[in-house]
Amino acid sequence: MEFTGERYVPSLEGEIKYEHLHRYALCIEFITGKTVLDIASGEGYGSALLAKYAQSVTGVDISCEAVDYAAHQYSNSHNLKFMVGSCDSIPLLDNSIEVVTSFETIEHHDKHEEMILEIKRVLKPEGILIISSPNRLTYSDEPNYKNPFHIKELYYEEFISLLNQHFKYVQIYGQKLAVGSFIFSPENEKQSSFKAYTGTINDISNRVCALKSPLYFVAVCSDGQSVTKQSIDSIYIDGSDDILKRYYTELQKLHTERQQFLASLEQMQRQVQQTQAELEQSQLQVQQTQAELEQSQLQVQQTQAELEQSQLQVQQTQAELEQSQLQVQQTQTALAQSQLQVQQTQAELEQSQLQVQQTQAELEQSQLQVQQTQTALAQSQLQVQQTQAELEQSQLQVQQTQAELEQSQLQVQQTQTALAQTSSELKVIKAELENLQFDLPQNHIHLQQARDRITAMESSKFWKMRKAWFNLKRALRIKADE
Repeated sequence: MEFTGERYVPSLEGEIKYEHLHRYALCIEFITGKTVLDIASGEGYGSALLAKYAQSVTGVDISCEAVDYAAHQYSNSHNLKFMVGSCDSIPLLDNSIEVVTSFETIEHHDKHEEMILEIKRVLKPEGILIISSPNRLTYSDEPNYKNPFHIKELYYEEFISLLNQHFKYVQIYGQKLAVGSFIFSPENEKQSSFKAYTGTINDISNRVCALKSPLYFVAVCSDGQSVTKQSIDSIYIDGSDDILKRYYTELQKLHTERQQFLASLEQMQRQVQQTQAELEQSQLQVQQTQAELEQSQLQVQQTQAELEQSQLQVQQTQAELEQSQLQVQQTQTALAQSQLQVQQTQAELEQSQLQVQQTQAELEQSQLQVQQTQTALAQSQLQVQQTQAELEQSQLQVQQTQAELEQSQLQVQQTQTALAQTSSELKVIKAELENLQFDLPQNHIHLQQARDRITAMESSKFWKMRKAWFNLKRALRIKADE
């Protein structure tokens, strides 16, 4: 089973192994031939150890995974079984257990009263509880340590007060690892007891010393007085694992590392001394450099004074330059205004030229219209002359045929009257055309009027009579030919 930090597993060595195995070992005298409940049995190794001496052992744990693992791992123990349950709800009958063991369990929850009441419920009268708990003062407070799996640790007064409330007899012991001197037979392993000595350089006696500042508390509790007659003062020795030897090995390793560190430190010190010599030489150079620097600074100060004087001259020059730039800006502004006026004048000139071009184009168009009007007028005059010639010829013919055209005299007279009116109108047209030559804008209007009048003439009764006359004339010629 993998170690997570919450439960001890047999694969771990060192202090934690000593602490856990010692607690189960001291239970042997209490559980031999009896029914036992191991609360928070975890991996199951402790329940399996107890099963070698007890009549029956029941391991209870809140973890289903731990219970399944333990049941499979220790299935060869016929007087051992594992069940899922919690400290405040134990899955056993009342008065069914003679001894309850619970090691390093109470600090993993805060239902302490409920746990003790459940243990009292399953214990037979005068049954025994063997329970351990970390000493909060030495386990957590003094080393400033916090175990992430612990919910509520107890001080000595709290632990003993809790147990005294529920049991008539309570024996409290302390547990921690300590260093001592052991004298045992190198061959005889059957010895089960030994003498204990303690003291100082001035006084040594055969006794067990009090264990001050224990890391854990171990309590034996019962309503029967028999627990007061049994002492669990003991030590646990692992013949195959000398933890002190391992500490010595680690100490020797640390000593070797210390020697190596000291050697490295000496080498570093030599390097430091060499570096200090180089530093002193560098400091001497720095002092020389500082003297040169001071001389350079003096020169710099002189240069700065000259520079300040030059800057003053530059400032004066800049002031004059700014004044000149201001004058240049004013000149540029005036020049820009002049350029704007020139541009405006050019724009007006271009607009005037455009108007002149438009006027010339209109004049040319007017002249063309006058020429067209004059041509039309000449054509009209020619037509009038032709008409007059024809009319004179017609009058001559009329005079010759008056006898034959007596019936048509009335029509001819009317035709003559219309011709007279036309001649009068033509004279008016001629006068108007003459005026058009002097007044061009009115010529267009008069020309249009003349065209309208001509059109009216063509559609007038005269032109109809004229047409009738030509028809009559044609008819008379046909008769003369016959």
